[in-house]
Amino acid sequence: MWHWLHILSLSAIITVSVCRASAQTNTVASKQDANHATLSMDWSRGDAYYGPDFITLMSPCQGGAECKCVLEFKATRSKEFADYVASLPHGKVPVVFDVLRSPNGSVSAARLSNVGDWTGDRFRSPNDGLLSVRRSASPPQQSGKVNNPGDCFPAFKP
Repeated sequence: MWHWLHILSLSAIITVSVCRASAQTNTVASKQDANHATLSMDWSRGDAYYGPDFITLMSPCQGGAECKCVLEFKATRSKEFADYVASLPHGKVPVVFDVLRSPNGSVSAARLSNVGDWTGDRFRSPNDGLLSVRRSASPPQQSGKVNNPGDCFPAFKP
């Protein structure tokens, strides 16, 4: 129970970044049910600060929101994990989340379960499973509501 409360409180902290618009892949949520959702995400490897085995996963937001959903693995920077993710096709990394849904079916909290065959217990930090929503704004003065992590997933319709 405490873990989900912790996740809910973390999802209340919205990570919004004003960044340059980048090319988006045709990434969509591929599978979902009431308690799980899978996103097909793209990957990038390497960072000037975190090193060559730093992995970032990203996908466009769902439902027309102009943003992208991002997972960064700052603690889990092993060559084994980086090689595994890099072996998967761009835009097709299956990322499974355990989710809590609001009464209307939208995702109100998401906890990383696994990245492909790499299970959540193999990550070095629970912070590596935090999903953030980043918005592109042009000009930067534009504002809008961000639903983190709900914008990353389509609403579930049983």
